[in-house]
Amino acid sequence: FKAHSGMVNSLLPFRNEIWSCANQKICVWNKETGQFIREISGSDGRVMCLKPVSYRNATYIWSGSRNEIIRIYSPNTYKCLKEVRGHEDDVRCMLDLGGGKIISGSRDGTLAIWKFVLELYELPQDDEVDDLSLIHI
Repeated sequence: FKAHSGMVNSLLPFRNEIWSCANQKICVWNKETGQFIREISGSDGRVMCLKPVSYRNATYIWSGSRNEIIRIYSPNTYKCLKEVRGHEDDVRCMLDLGGGKIISGSRDGTLAIWKFVLELYELPQDDEVDDLSLIHI
């Protein structure tokens, strides 16, 4: 399971995978075999936390990072679907409140609540990023 050069900040068991984050990347492993599946990079800040968030019939993987950005990934394609900002320091933790609401906590001492907003009353698909909107409340 060696893939990170620095401290591992978070582990997330999801379906038959283990997601881990350290430095500026996320690694995905097969939970049963330990086989490396994929590296997800692109963050310009250290990835600090991972959280699965379910909304309607879909589940997304959210990551929080030291550059104040929350990224939302498809666990099917491993692509980043959306980036959102709402903090002035590291995003350290997140919690799925249910009903399309998520709360994030930051080193700046703030909590932010996010809500999924679906345009055109359709479920978001992995390749339909425009249909997935978030509001910071």
